[in-house]
Amino acid sequence: MTTVRATLLRGGALALLWWLLTQGDGLWYYGIPVVVAATAVSLLVSRPTRRDRHPWPARLRAGVGVVRWFLVHSVTGGLDVGRRVVGRRLDIDPVDDHVPVRVASAVGRVLLADLGSLTPGSLSVDLTPTGLDVHVLHREMPVREQLAELDALLVTLFDPPALSDPPALSDPPARSDPPTGKATP
Repeated sequence: MTTVRATLLRGGALALLWWLLTQGDGLWYYGIPVVVAATAVSLLVSRPTRRDRHPWPARLRAGVGVVRWFLVHSVTGGLDVGRRVVGRRLDIDPVDDHVPVRVASAVGRVLLADLGSLTPGSLSVDLTPTGLDVHVLHREMPVREQLAELDALLVTLFDPPALSDPPALSDPPARSDPPTGKATP
């Protein structure tokens, strides 16, 4: 994406956000400097690059999938943790685990760590170069599968196709490490 296109898209989106936040009143003598400054900061923090992306329909589906994933896991995560804590018997068997991550984009990795805490009974602890360290309330919870689903959506949304292409059929399958089994006190 060129700098001009990125500036126009981000500036337009921020101007629309300003208009929505001020309920159409404007206050543009404040709004214009704020939108210009926010656009400049956005361009400094996340520079536009010229790289191939997945086709926009695939990215749109992935974006909708991330929103759906967020909504579903927000509700199910809250209900599951509530059930475990409020129930007569405290149903926990905590474990720390390292989940491999494929998404390479810095924004995608941080989003994975933040949204990963919404999986029922899990909390992101550390984002490492090889993956995500999570704390899980019960070792039998399918946190790895849920995070792998989110990771696949974020790869399509943020990474170029060359980084996210599935391995060729001749490549051996990736090894999935079991939980470390380190119980927490």
